[in-house]
Amino acid sequence: MLWHSTHITPEDVATLEAYTLSCQGASAQPLAQAYSAKQARKGVRRDILLLNSHGQRLGLRLEANSGELVLTKSMDSTTVVENLRGVSCYMQEELYYILPDKREAIQNAHGAWVARESSASTADTLLALPTRGAKPMQKVRTFQSETAQYSYHSQNLTAENVQLMNFAAKGHQLDDAMAMPYARTASSLRATAKSAAFSLEDNQLKFTAQGLKANIVPSRE
Repeated sequence: MLWHSTHITPEDVATLEAYTLSCQGASAQPLAQAYSAKQARKGVRRDILLLNSHGQRLGLRLEANSGELVLTKSMDSTTVVENLRGVSCYMQEELYYILPDKREAIQNAHGAWVARESSASTADTLLALPTRGAKPMQKVRTFQSETAQYSYHSQNLTAENVQLMNFAAKGHQLDDAMAMPYARTASSLRATAKSAAFSLEDNQLKFTAQGLKANIVPSRE
């Protein structure tokens, strides 16, 4: 399932209401008053497309062993949250290339590939280099937690006692980083946090962590 947006639609609400009625049986009263409905699920997965400040399309994948979808409806509002267990999240932060001369090429605000920390005058000379023996790379952030809660309306995920890691991996697809999580080409940063959260605003990711303790793991190459 690929989500370009994580808003709950009227169809989603109607589906959960129908599920609740089916569980209550034929004698159930119409759902006209305030109520709460729950649905247990296994193998939860969300794929979300994001944009970074340079307009690159990045991927975020949220996976959980199980989840409980909770819909709470009052007379004037509806909220939907999912309580997740066994949570893993993978977030692309940047796509770039390693050039044959070991420099890194990144995309500037105009979409041109330039050397990292280079001047605008070098943009034209580097524009074609990603097709000339350059290696596609990505910067990825991951976190794992026993439990987390995702709010569909605020598009916010919160978790406690989180294991974090930042690393560089080969390729531009998130699946590449997930398939070879230990094939680092640069040092990785590992950390623990008392709590962590991410939210989505206008398809851009905002990530925060509190009570952070970190250490750097040297490259294996």
